[in-house]
Amino acid sequence: MKKVQIFFLVVVATIFSCKKTEPAQVPADVYISGYLTYDPDSAIYIQAVYWKNNQLVMLQNNSRNSAATDIYVSGNDVYVSGYISYGRTSAPVYWKNGILNLLPLQNPAVIKSGFAQKIIVVNNIVYVAGTEYYGGQEVMKIWQNGTGTNITSLENKAFPNDMDISNGNVYVVGYEKQADTALNVFEKNWKNNIVQTRIGNSTSVLNGIKVIGTDIYTVGTFNNTTVCRINGTAQTYFINATMKDIVVDNNTRYISGVSQNKAVCLINDSLINLSSPFLTESSADGIAVNSSDVYIAGYEKIATGKKKARYWLNAQSLTLNDSSSLESLANSIYVVKQ
Repeated sequence: MKKVQIFFLVVVATIFSCKKTEPAQVPADVYISGYLTYDPDSAIYIQAVYWKNNQLVMLQNNSRNSAATDIYVSGNDVYVSGYISYGRTSAPVYWKNGILNLLPLQNPAVIKSGFAQKIIVVNNIVYVAGTEYYGGQEVMKIWQNGTGTNITSLENKAFPNDMDISNGNVYVVGYEKQADTALNVFEKNWKNNIVQTRIGNSTSVLNGIKVIGTDIYTVGTFNNTTVCRINGTAQTYFINATMKDIVVDNNTRYISGVSQNKAVCLINDSLINLSSPFLTESSADGIAVNSSDVYIAGYEKIATGKKKARYWLNAQSLTLNDSSSLESLANSIYVVKQ
C-alpha cells in the first residue's frame, strides 16, 4: 500500500545544498511571459510583455491594455497567450513573434468576451486553452489553429489552469464550479475534450499537469492543502501551500508555488524557500528544467510595496528589466538549450 506523506511547510524549512544556488550549468535561452503595470491614469496601464534573456519585448496591443499569460517556443518562433482589453470585455489572443492574433469567439451575442490562459505548439498546430463568457458564465475552450471548441457547458462556470500534450492527446486541468453552490469547486481534468473521472472528493482546484508516457502528474489545492498525484493517486500532501506548476525530468518532480505567502520550490518532497524571509510576499509560478538547472518565474514584493517580476535560477533570485513600470509580474517560463 502506498504510504502518503504529509508535510507542514514553514518558513524555516531547510535550504538545500549549495548546488541549487549555483549559476546555470548548461547554457540556455530563457523566455518569460508577463506584464507591466503603469499609472492607472495612463492611456495604457497594463502592457503584455515577454523577456528573452532579460531583454524586454513589448507585445502588440492595438493601443489597448493587455497581459500575457503563457509562453512557448517552437523552433525560431515565440508564442505567447493572453488577452487585450476592450473596457468591460476582453479578447483572447496569442502573439507569434510579437504579432497579435485574435482568437474567434462563438457566442452569438453582440458583446463577446474571453481569455487565453495556456499555449502549446505541436506539429505546427497552435493549441490555446482559455475561456469564453456567455452572459456571465465562463465556458472552457480549446483553440486549434484558431478553431475553437467548447469543452464545458453553460451549466457550470469553468476555467483552465494548465495544459499538456502527449502522443497527440490534449490534457487540460482547472476547475468547474456548480452554478448554484458558490463553494462547490471540483477538480477536473479533460483529455481530448472529454472530462475524466474526478480526482478526489473535496472542494478543490487542479493547477498543473505534466504527462510523461502513460503517467499523468497533477498538482492541486483543496482546503489550503496541496496534493501531488500520479495517475490520480495521492503522493504527498503539503499543508498551508498552493502549488502552481509541475515539471517532471528524469523521474524527479519539480513543483513551484507559495507557502505562507512566500515563493517556494519542491524537488520531489524537499522544500526550497526562494525568497528572503524579510520580504512580505512573493510567488513562484511557471517552472522549467534544463539538465540540472531549475528555472522559475514569479514576483517579489519589494520594500516600496510594489510587485516586481523575478526569476530564480537554481534558487537565486534574479531581477527582470521592467523599464519604468510601477509594477511587473512574470508568470510562465520556457528554456531552450543553446
